Amino acid sequence: MAKQKINQIQLDNNVYAYGTIGTENGGGTKSMSQWASNGLTFNGSNQYTVVTPGLYRLYAQQLIQTNGSTAIYFGWSINGVMLVHGYIVPSRQDDAIASHYTLLAAGDIIRISQTNASAASWGAVHSSYYIVLDKRTG
Repeated sequence: MAKQKINQIQLDNNVYAYGTIGTENGGGTKSMSQWASNGLTFNGSNQYTVVTPGLYRLYAQQLIQTNGSTAIYFGWSINGVMLVHGYIVPSRQDDAIASHYTLLAAGDIIRISQTNASAASWGAVHSSYYIVLDKRTG
C-alpha cells in the first residue's frame, strides 16, 4: 500500500474532525484549518457544531509565546465557556496543550480559544487539534 499523508485519510463510520490551529495573536477564538471531518458541522473558520450527542475526546496543542508579564490560558470552549485549558506563564514560549473528555449534546458549539494576546503563535506543524466521538448517547 502506498504511504498516504494523514490529511488524505478518512476514518470509516465515525464522527471526527482534525487539523491545525490558526496563528492569530489576539485573545479570543482561534481559527482552525480543517484537514478532514465527518459527522460534525464546520463553519469554515473557527467552530464545529455537534450533530450526534455523545462522549467526545478533544485535544488541542499550539506553540505560543506569551507577551511579557501576561500569562495565557489556551483551550477548549463549549458554548462560549472555556472548559479545560493549558497554561503558559509570562515571558515564555511553550506548547500549550488542552485535552478533555466530555459529554456533548446536539447543537453544542466547540471552539478553541486563548485568554490574552500573545507575542507569537505558530500553526502548521506547531499546532494540531482533533475531536472524536467515542460513544453515542442519543
